[in-house]
Amino acid sequence: GSNANTGIFGRAADRFATTYNEIGKATEKTKDAKPSQAFAAAAGFNFSDHDTKAIVADSVNIETGGAINVIADHDAMSMVEASGAAVLSDAATGAAMSINVMNTTSAAVVGNDVRFGSSNRKATNVTVEAMSRYNTGVNVADLLRYKKDDKGNSVLVNGNKVLDETVPNFTYAAEAIAGAGGKGSSLTGAFAATVYLGDTSTTLGNRVSINATGDTTIAAYDQSKVANKAWGVSAALGTGTRS
Repeated sequence: GSNANTGIFGRAADRFATTYNEIGKATEKTKDAKPSQAFAAAAGFNFSDHDTKAIVADSVNIETGGAINVIADHDAMSMVEASGAAVLSDAATGAAMSINVMNTTSAAVVGNDVRFGSSNRKATNVTVEAMSRYNTGVNVADLLRYKKDDKGNSVLVNGNKVLDETVPNFTYAAEAIAGAGGKGSSLTGAFAATVYLGDTSTTLGNRVSINATGDTTIAAYDQSKVANKAWGVSAALGTGTRS
């Protein structure tokens, strides 16, 4: 939309500003406090292993006057967020670590001696395709919007709701936010990492026969994206300690 703060980085900037303001207010309360120390740490970790395959076994014959589709479609979302803040002390330390690990396999496999269509009954279009997409953002719920008709009812295809493709694509994320507000000193540290191991492939066996009047598509693609965010906010009066 036209509001920049509805995007992945706009939301992160808003969260950064809010955290900074809260820490600043908390720091003001430590002016008359006795010397003390505060430490806060947060860690988030996710590991996902997805295996998506479409397989046609050896010696299978598929005859139809319509389209033939052998498609392995992997479409998933993943997000890890960790936030740690230490305030109301003479010396404050905040730390946050977020790690997201994803292992995916998406494969379309056609065996040996497979026949799509025949000389007597040709298919229209033949598609053998493997695809992988990870679409994750700050707010995963935003990705679950479905198409509506003019009356506000859900649009159904074969009885299933249809995702609204006009929703901006987000990327998978590892986000870490660390904050510290101390009277004398403040220290923050934030670390975010995303590890993506993806294997997307389309394989045709030996002696595969395709008889079609339209298009034949053999494809494999991965449209996944990676985004990491690490924020650190600290505020200190710097006036020393008093007993």
